[in-house]
Amino acid sequence: ASVDRPIGLADVHVFYKKFIGASSFKNYISVEDVVNIDLEKFAGDLIAQIDIEGGEYPLLNSISLETLLRFRVLVVELHELDRWIEKRFFNETISPILDKFASTHDLVHSHINNYGGMFSYRGFKAPKVIELTLHRKDRAIKYGGIRRIPNVLDSDNV
Repeated sequence: ASVDRPIGLADVHVFYKKFIGASSFKNYISVEDVVNIDLEKFAGDLIAQIDIEGGEYPLLNSISLETLLRFRVLVVELHELDRWIEKRFFNETISPILDKFASTHDLVHSHINNYGGMFSYRGFKAPKVIELTLHRKDRAIKYGGIRRIPNVLDSDNV
């Protein structure tokens, strides 16, 4: 709901002047509704970029495994990593998301958001915001083992 329809967007594209969220209500629309209504007849793989400033957690917990498997690639920015040390938040919010991802997708890249700040926990410094790229397991041609991260294409994003 924070942006207008892009000028020149082709009529074959559906544009919602809504926020993406865990459910469809008022000025929100759920990923489930977009996929199951607008993309119901589309048989191809989908790609998603999720950067919704902390709203990613309810959204990711609301997506069914069936819908998650429609996405070949997910690029997700995770905020508030400093809250992951809270046992209840981790167990009720983060763990189900990580379990879901681990069953459907492989982590192929991660990158610290240099602008998001850092926090310290038990003597370790960690980012508050990280970006992950996930690739659906059944679409992998081969597994190449551990890759060097950061790679030559990585750079600070400030």
